[in-house]
Amino acid sequence: MAFGNWPLGIEVGRGIITKDSVKIINKFNREYIPRSISYLKDPLGLPFNFSDLQDLIVGNSVLIEKEGSSYTRQGNELVISSQGASFKNLLTVFLPNYLPSVSQLEDVDTDRKITATLKYDNYKMADNHYFSTLRNILVNYKSKIDIRLNFKSYGFDSEISTPFSVPESYSMK
Repeated sequence: MAFGNWPLGIEVGRGIITKDSVKIINKFNREYIPRSISYLKDPLGLPFNFSDLQDLIVGNSVLIEKEGSSYTRQGNELVISSQGASFKNLLTVFLPNYLPSVSQLEDVDTDRKITATLKYDNYKMADNHYFSTLRNILVNYKSKIDIRLNFKSYGFDSEISTPFSVPESYSMK
C-alpha cells in the first residue's frame, strides 16, 4: 500500500506500508523514517493490523464483530451495533448497496477513553466497485487526530507501480 502527501500540488511526503513496516520519506525535512507497523497503532490507540488498514483504505467497515451484532433499519440506512474485545462499533450503512456511511468506535476500556469516528462520503463507481472518495477519520486518544482523505485516483484488481527510493542525502530518523 502506498501513499503520498500533496498539499497545494507539491509532494512533501511519500510512504509505503507493508504487512510489518511503514516507510516514510519526509521531503520537507529531507528525512527517511522506517518503522514497524505498530508505528501507526501507537498514536491512534486503535488495534489495527495490516488487513484492517487495507479495509479502511478500500472503504470496507472495520472492527465489526459478526457474533452478537444487532441491526436496525432506519429509512434508507441500516444501523449495525456490535461489541468486540476492544471496541464498541455503531456502523451506519447506505442501502441497498450496504456502503459504509459512518462508523463510531468507542473503547470498552473506560480508563483509556479512545473514541473514533470514520466517515465515508462521495461514492463513485470504479471497476465495478463503489468507492468512497472522501473520508474523514477523527480519533480522540492522547490527542485529537483529524485525518482527511480525498482520493483523486484509485483502481481495483490491477498492479500499480509505486516508485519508492530514498535519496542518499536524506537523514534517517
